[in-house]
Parts: sequence; structure tokens; C-alpha cells
Amino acid sequence: MPNGSRGRRLSPDSAIPAIVKLIGKMFFSVSMEVKVAMMGKERKVMLKDDATGEDLLNALKLLPDGVLIINDDNPIPYTSKLKNGDRIKIIRVASGG
Repeated sequence: MPNGSRGRRLSPDSAIPAIVKLIGKMFFSVSMEVKVAMMGKERKVMLKDDATGEDLLNALKLLPDGVLIINDDNPIPYTSKLKNGDRIKIIRVASGG
């Protein structure tokens, strides 16, 4: 490789694991499923394995100030990490006078 070249060349053997890792991140980053009950309906939502309640709300197109997230009969902050198989209940809230 000439002196002024940028980066380094990967041999075919070392490039394959890097490509497989990249493809895995691009296509298989969804690795967690939670069940969500909301307004009398239940659905499964696929999320990344490090997802939080906020990620779940984003997937459902909900704002955190308009709902309560209930996990295992306990309200949780939207910043809480979720686990695969969690059963979440979303309760819409209203305020006003």
C-alpha cells in the first residue's frame, strides 16, 4: 500500500466477519419483543435489545407526557430499560380543569 493511502486493506478472511457484523446490525438489530396492552387491545412490538420505555412509546407514536407505562402492575419511568417478554400496559392520561 503506498505511503499516502488512507485506511488499511482487509484480507478476504478478515473482511468477512466485519461484513457479517455490519449486515447483522443493519438487518437484525430487532431482538426483543414486548407485549403491549392499550385501549383494550394487545399487540406485540419488536424493539432493539437495549430499548427503554421511551423507545416503545416512539414505536407506538405516543408522547411520554400523555401516557403511563405499567410493567408488572407497577408504573415505570419512560427511561426504564425493558426486557424481552415484558408485558406492558399503556394508559392514556388527560389533564385539565
